[in-house]
Amino acid sequence: MTQIHVTGPGINETRLLSGLLILKRRYFMESTKMKEMDYVQHEFIKTLLSDFGPLEINEQIENWYKMDWPDFKHELNKQNISLDGSTTRDWREYFKLQKIKMDHILEH
Repeated sequence: MTQIHVTGPGINETRLLSGLLILKRRYFMESTKMKEMDYVQHEFIKTLLSDFGPLEINEQIENWYKMDWPDFKHELNKQNISLDGSTTRDWREYFKLQKIKMDHILEH
């Protein structure tokens, strides 16, 4: 590994290393956040396909976590997926729980 030495007025090696560690920690946190988001996203889409079969995963469906329940249900209706009583309740609950997970990931 190549070592870089930075010198000059006001350059403090300890501050520089501290700054690099902070950047590395931020990168790790962002990377972890993306992995968590991808996992929740993948599981949601997988469940959607499992319950309703093949459907077009358009931008709206892909970004389900940015919608509220009525908008998401409308997107399903546009793809000729109609939900009956118990299915509506089950999916509304599942949608809300997954959205809470995604919101929590995005907030932290």
